[in-house]
Amino acid sequence: MPSADTIASLSYTGGTTGSPKAVVVTHGSLSAAVQNIVGARGMGPGDIMLNVRPAWPIAAIVLLAHLAAGGTLVLGRKFEPGLFMRQLVDFEAAATSLVPTHLARLMDEIDPSRYDLSRLRAIDVGAAALAPELFTRLLAAFGPRIGVLYGLTEAPWSCYLPPSTLDVAPELQQRRIRCVGRALFGVEVYVQSPEGARLPAGAEGEITLRGAHLLAGYWKRPDADATALRDGWFHTGDLGIVDAEGYVCITGRIKDLIRTGGRSVVPSEVESVLMQHPAIAEAVVLGLPDAEWGEVVVAAVILRPDTGEPPSEQQLIEWCRERLSSFKKPRSIFFVAEIPKSHYGKPLKTRIRQQLLAPG
Repeated sequence: MPSADTIASLSYTGGTTGSPKAVVVTHGSLSAAVQNIVGARGMGPGDIMLNVRPAWPIAAIVLLAHLAAGGTLVLGRKFEPGLFMRQLVDFEAAATSLVPTHLARLMDEIDPSRYDLSRLRAIDVGAAALAPELFTRLLAAFGPRIGVLYGLTEAPWSCYLPPSTLDVAPELQQRRIRCVGRALFGVEVYVQSPEGARLPAGAEGEITLRGAHLLAGYWKRPDADATALRDGWFHTGDLGIVDAEGYVCITGRIKDLIRTGGRSVVPSEVESVLMQHPAIAEAVVLGLPDAEWGEVVVAAVILRPDTGEPPSEQQLIEWCRERLSSFKKPRSIFFVAEIPKSHYGKPLKTRIRQQLLAPG
């Protein structure tokens, strides 16, 4: 029987803002994470989970937890909306797990009301932020069956928003869909200022975590350990807020913050506005270097194929100007056919930035 501090695996980070790092996962941290997940999901013997996601470490841990809870696991084929819905029905799945890009495609191609989903209790969503507009459409189509998880390779399943917490009055529901739930049992979370002070409820800062589920460190990267692990707390690099009820809302990534003309722009705010446009299927916002402003806000967007006359760059910029402070609107918008993503489904902003800066 391995001891708690014995290495169980080396799991690589997604590398969305830099080179991937190998995360040291011990048997103790893996066991704690599995216990957290089992307690949060409420699945047990007789419950079937349909999985159509690649079994990368951050996604595979919920599969292990489902089996540990006594549930049955069905490994479906690669995600395809029609096949996925038929598999949910045929296997009488109680749970499944998807990323936002899956769900956006599903809502564009499928009418869920045509399927008998009486056994389905939870569609858990992770890996990237779920836009409020898409979340609202999902709740209208599936009812309160959407769960949201927050975790990293270094700290899997740290927070969870169970589907049951969305079966509330519309006003409260709209607040909660902007959150990733509350800290799980054994997990502590607080928000820290740039100066290292613990911030009060409602203040924005860096999300910082503590718990037995955390990584032991990065493989042969003491420099990364010193940055991310301090006094037993893991510094996520995520910007967020913890409200008075303990609900955690992620607002962006510290490394993604755009500094333009001395002001800060959170890309996710601009992305949310762009995604409200009916012609846009996907949007990624980032900063490009500029001699005068330091950085300028730009966006890469994918248009929906069935929206008729496509909007121009200037029309989309004007759309943002009407809904955002002027300094937050994109200076340029690039129309692309594809947005490169990591194996976790997150946009690879380093690669996107390189493509946008490439000559021609």
